[in-house]
Amino acid sequence: MKTRFGYLLLFFGLLVSSPALGKSGQPAVDTNALASASELTGVYYALRHGESVPSSQHRVCATMATGTDAGSTFVAHGVVAHEVELLARYGEIGIVPLVFGPYALCEPFGPPPPPEYQAWEWPWRALLDANPGLPVAWHGDDPWFGRIRPLDDLYSLVTRNEVGEDGRVCEAPDWQKAHTVTVAEALPMMTSNAAYALFRDEEVGSLEQGKYADVIALTGNPMAIEPEAIRELNVALTMIGGRAVYCADDSQNLCPTSETPTE
Repeated sequence: MKTRFGYLLLFFGLLVSSPALGKSGQPAVDTNALASASELTGVYYALRHGESVPSSQHRVCATMATGTDAGSTFVAHGVVAHEVELLARYGEIGIVPLVFGPYALCEPFGPPPPPEYQAWEWPWRALLDANPGLPVAWHGDDPWFGRIRPLDDLYSLVTRNEVGEDGRVCEAPDWQKAHTVTVAEALPMMTSNAAYALFRDEEVGSLEQGKYADVIALTGNPMAIEPEAIRELNVALTMIGGRAVYCADDSQNLCPTSETPTE
């Protein structure tokens, strides 16, 4: 690993800092609440522009600033934002947001938000539109939240529907469907951008010379099928370091017969 990770939890306004975050570390923040997301980006904005920060925020600044030499900061669970200005700060400051695929529809966290707040909830379309070129990355809380099946998350990103634990599809309301992303946007979020967020983009995340040959082959091309058909896709082949470690029963023809790593 290239870095050690220091973690700050800004969860519904609660701040908890991890063991010391050295200069080689990467700041990482978990923020679900609107207030904490706004405060976090405000702190970083002030740091980048040489502005003073209120004393109540010094603990956040001191801990997070020690890792700025390592490059970008990533923010996990950045799920609520109410202003385009706040969304655009991610790109301006250089924060890499990590976002969920599904919205909790099959087993909701609670009552749906009132109409005036709905545009704030998991606004992935607005986040991408406000930050052209920003490497927004996907992550999951599986199995606590959803099945351990990234293809379900790809389906959710492009439809906003959720696939439940039992495989049923829970339809997204219109206010969530307004935040769909395209397959072409979602795939980098789940591969190269996720690797970038972990400072592992020189090792994994894309098929390039010099990177690990960690590859999956799917039973269909998500770029060439209707979004609703994505949830029917399966993994046909998994390769790690150029060696086949899994091959579906009906895809044996894809698997190398030799133990020699694939070039």
